[in-house]
Amino acid sequence: MLGVVPVVLLIAIIVVFVVTAYKEGKTSVSTTKRLYFYLLSFAALLVAANGLILLLNFVMNGLFRKVIAGGATPQQLALSVAFLTVGGALWATHWTYIRRQVTRSPSERESSLRKLYIYAFLFVSLALSVISFVRLLQWAFGVEDFKSDMVSPLLVWVPLWLYHWGLEAREGQPSPGARTLRWWYTYLTSFYSLAMVATGLAFVLFAVLRYTYNGAFPPSILVGEQQPLWGRGTRVALSVAIAGAPVWAWHWYKAARGELESTLRQVYLYLYAVLLGAITILTGLALGLHQTLSWLFGATRSASGADHFRALPGFIAPVIVGVMLWAYHWNTVQQEAKHLAFRLLAARRAYSYFMAALGLATVAAGLIILIPMVIDTFVPAARGVLVGGDWWRARTSWIITLLIIGVPWWSYYWQGVQRRANAGGAEERAALTRRLHIYIVLVLSMLSVLGSLVFTFFSFLQAALAGALSPDVFRRAKWGIGVFVTAALVAYYYWSTLKVDLATGAERIPRKASVTLVAGAQGKGLAPQIEEKLGYKLTVIQTLEPEAQPVALSAEQLDALVRGVHESPGNRVFLIVEDGTVRVHSYD
Repeated sequence: MLGVVPVVLLIAIIVVFVVTAYKEGKTSVSTTKRLYFYLLSFAALLVAANGLILLLNFVMNGLFRKVIAGGATPQQLALSVAFLTVGGALWATHWTYIRRQVTRSPSERESSLRKLYIYAFLFVSLALSVISFVRLLQWAFGVEDFKSDMVSPLLVWVPLWLYHWGLEAREGQPSPGARTLRWWYTYLTSFYSLAMVATGLAFVLFAVLRYTYNGAFPPSILVGEQQPLWGRGTRVALSVAIAGAPVWAWHWYKAARGELESTLRQVYLYLYAVLLGAITILTGLALGLHQTLSWLFGATRSASGADHFRALPGFIAPVIVGVMLWAYHWNTVQQEAKHLAFRLLAARRAYSYFMAALGLATVAAGLIILIPMVIDTFVPAARGVLVGGDWWRARTSWIITLLIIGVPWWSYYWQGVQRRANAGGAEERAALTRRLHIYIVLVLSMLSVLGSLVFTFFSFLQAALAGALSPDVFRRAKWGIGVFVTAALVAYYYWSTLKVDLATGAERIPRKASVTLVAGAQGKGLAPQIEEKLGYKLTVIQTLEPEAQPVALSAEQLDALVRGVHESPGNRVFLIVEDGTVRVHSYD
């Protein structure tokens, strides 16, 4: 399965190259030629690099054949020389032409295809270097025997990464497209490297907690022997975490420094780090609470309490790592709040609605299990023939777990967004994130109502037509009834919420004009305040001349300014700072 990943990645990169060329081709007649040279240079360098890796493997296998399993073969030498010669010649020829073009026309450095080539190769070479470093660490920790292909990729990919990073550092990002590509590289790399660190640390912490627990409560014969602390799993996990840590630290603290305006940064902070932390916490707490309730209700087959709770380290370790992830990134969000008033508001809104949806799903799962259990209580035939007298224990522990965690979770975030909706009026109620949340929940709940109703009606009708209509039919229909009742309750509540939104004028909010603020260094600081009042981003043009008077607007003046923007007849608005005030100029 993993062998397919490089092929899929290569296909994806080629597709991105073609799409970028299509977009760039709208403004350049030489895009097809540029696409050819950069795409072929990318592929040729990959071939040459792999040829050099194979050649280094051949040399090391020949020099250290007594240490390394296997040995150098003529086929290995022939393949490495073929790859290196053909790929190297193609890359050198095409790259020489590209360098001449850059020398003749410095504007060539602004090409999106050039930047895509650089960042794609940076991403691929670094990812392959990290994989090799993980394997080298596993050898250092005694997990695997030494092999030449643990070292040779590092000797090739790391210098190539350094060469291309040097190109990137010298050329910078002269265009918005170049900055966007840099953001994609930076945050995708941060994404997988942080995942490596978090996963590795979680397993190491699990191993420590498991070893400590088993030391305090030795496992019985039925459970098995005590697992060693420095076992294979611990060493592999530590290798992954150590390899990912410097990559994440360098890209997050060095490469991503000063990129607060990047939308991808907000996506990274909220939709990956914060949400991943929150989901991990929610899952770990649910499993741990269920484990505890199962013991209290007697829904366990373990011989002793020590054996029953032996799985707790597997729940606690991810929760601790999830809390660390959430706390760090949430603190980062708070620190950046003062610089990104409008974007932070939009990101927080999306985060809150996602968390509310997560809580709602948890509550719904609890209700879907609760309703069939109520039916089983009053209709014994619905339980089934082979169900014993303690049928309620396991389900009760799951129901209480899901409701105890889901109800407060959903209530906290939903009440928060409702307070903001009440305070923000029609503007807040018309926010895209809120509309998506409400309509998606409504659609999913109504589809669930429809499907469950059809299934339940079918179950009773089939039994009636077969002449077997009896309480036993509830054994099959009870889950459909559970889904129907739960989905109907959710649909009713969210439909009521939607009606309130519509009644407050959420569908009739003022149009959004394109707003440009023209100001000097002093007036430029007004932009975040105006954005927060407007509810969307504006363009800032900074003049070279400073304002004659300091610019400071009161809350009333800001409200009047925003009203002027909304009431302006044109689709475009200029806000010009003059003599300590802001004048509104509208045009089409």
